Amino acid sequence: MAEKRFRLSAHEMWLDDGTGIVHYMYSGILTGPDMAEMFAMSVKWHEEVNPGGPWLYLIDNRKLKGVRGDARKDIAKLTQTIGDCYTAIYGASFALRVVLNLVFKAASLVTSRVVLRYAANESEAREWLIACRRAHIARAAG
Repeated sequence: MAEKRFRLSAHEMWLDDGTGIVHYMYSGILTGPDMAEMFAMSVKWHEEVNPGGPWLYLIDNRKLKGVRGDARKDIAKLTQTIGDCYTAIYGASFALRVVLNLVFKAASLVTSRVVLRYAANESEAREWLIACRRAHIARAAG
């Protein structure tokens, strides 16, 4: 299975071409400019590998220390610009989950096309995303 990789500051992301899953690994503090640049890369990859299909995000927050206000606003704003999106997060602290829940609730006020799930680990998160992709494809096929 092929991968594309991108590194920005302490953050890293990669695309699994076989599944269309974009895996984010955040470290330290997530800023608005970092979020915007990484999102732009995921849009490029999505258009190359999975045009018209669901957006699949696997997010590792084990090393994430915080999310700046500008990044929270960007997350809410950027999720409004994409189609059906399934996001699985693992490794988030309780405090971070509270913040992320608020961000995704704000995004869902504008679009109901974002589904968020917390997972115990990467494999559970990946399995859920693959199941979401299969169900999405089956619904689209009629």
